[in-house]
Amino acid sequence: SSVSQHCNPNYQGAHTSNRLEGPIIRTSRIVVKRQYTRKSVPDQPKTEKEDRKEPTELYLIIGETGIGKTTFATKLSKSHYIKTANMGPWWDDYEQQEVVILDDFYG
Repeated sequence: SSVSQHCNPNYQGAHTSNRLEGPIIRTSRIVVKRQYTRKSVPDQPKTEKEDRKEPTELYLIIGETGIGKTTFATKLSKSHYIKTANMGPWWDDYEQQEVVILDDFYG
């Protein structure tokens, strides 16, 4: 996928504008074996679940403050949702964006 290509520091086709100014210490790809998504059925409650067609991918971007980790992550997709630590437990305005960015995640 294009996300995989941009996160791989050894990928030859990566655009330099999408790369961090400093080193990516670790990039991890975790494939979830089973994940659910809701069916999109107009005018009906969204209660039915179906298996996802593609695996969920997780990329962990770690580095020094100010090197552009968040900027790099936002360039992975035009459809992204940023969740910061100070937003509390709610996911207001989340609308099934392609990429979810957990900015300044501690855990």
